[in-house]
Amino acid sequence: MPRLGKKHAAMLRRYPRPVVHLRNQIDQNRFGFIFGSGLSANFGIPRWESLVDSLARDKKVNGVRLLKAAPPRSSAPYRTEMLFEHYRKKRYNNFSPGRHHTRELEYQIASEWRELIRKYLYKEVPSGFRGALTKHPYLNACLPLIRNSHLTVTYNFDDFIELALSLTCSKEERAKSRGYECITNPWMQFRRNNSIIYHPNGVIPQKSMETPSDRLVFSESSFAKEMIGIFAGSQTGLLNHLSKNTCLLIGLSLEDETLRNLLAQSAQSNPGNYHYYVYSLKPKEKLDDAKRHAIRLANFKVYNLITLFLKDNEIRTLVELIQTESCQTGDFVNFHPNELNHISE
Repeated sequence: MPRLGKKHAAMLRRYPRPVVHLRNQIDQNRFGFIFGSGLSANFGIPRWESLVDSLARDKKVNGVRLLKAAPPRSSAPYRTEMLFEHYRKKRYNNFSPGRHHTRELEYQIASEWRELIRKYLYKEVPSGFRGALTKHPYLNACLPLIRNSHLTVTYNFDDFIELALSLTCSKEERAKSRGYECITNPWMQFRRNNSIIYHPNGVIPQKSMETPSDRLVFSESSFAKEMIGIFAGSQTGLLNHLSKNTCLLIGLSLEDETLRNLLAQSAQSNPGNYHYYVYSLKPKEKLDDAKRHAIRLANFKVYNLITLFLKDNEIRTLVELIQTESCQTGDFVNFHPNELNHISE
């Protein structure tokens, strides 16, 4: 934990109640992270649209012209669905009709499709992950809290959180276990003595020799099933987690329909329990007071989210402040009230 300085004092001045509340929830073991694509973008993982375009240009898919025929403003999952069905039909042409629609062939095609996704998902990832982890603006600071939290949710397909935990654990910890458990099935029974990394959309490991999850929410049909599942109760475990804990949402876009519905359902079921949403600002981005007020009020009324407007380096500052083990309460004694009042943002 670095020595607390002006940036920490500035964060306390801006968001004193969130800092105090999050620290209290961490002390009570009622805290958890929810991560989105913003976390992985710092490692070179492409945005969904870029990933879809790369798949379309692949020679095995050859779907660039197909996407041009997609309906105007069609979503990335819909475009992905089109590409997969196009690829599936091409692969069918290489097999006899008797093998069509068999479980064996469907599994084979699905496996090939996953390998194509893996190829472009990790195409721009740095070769040295340890160095990339050091340069990441805030993941390193989050790792102690992830280790001590019962459940960490990530909507990303990559396994960077797991890799980071493995790289930074001690030899003693590594001798006992890897220190975490990765799950993708909301009904899976897991051990409570490990940190749980939950991938609601599935996971595709960077190393091809590792077995990917059977669950992969990447197309329009899979997202539709997710939406139906929310109302049918398949997300009961995650809703229960949201009801009993305070979560810090980082790197997420509220444009994700499944996430929005999940948060809205949680807000209706537990109106007294709110969570914190980091609205990520670009390095030179500025929002006037009117825009901040509108975003803050809308997020709170609809989703029970308290919005924090932060840049990547400020996310790290916030995370450092809420770590109760390394940032003791006594550390705040040095922050004189006059200092807080005169430090600019």
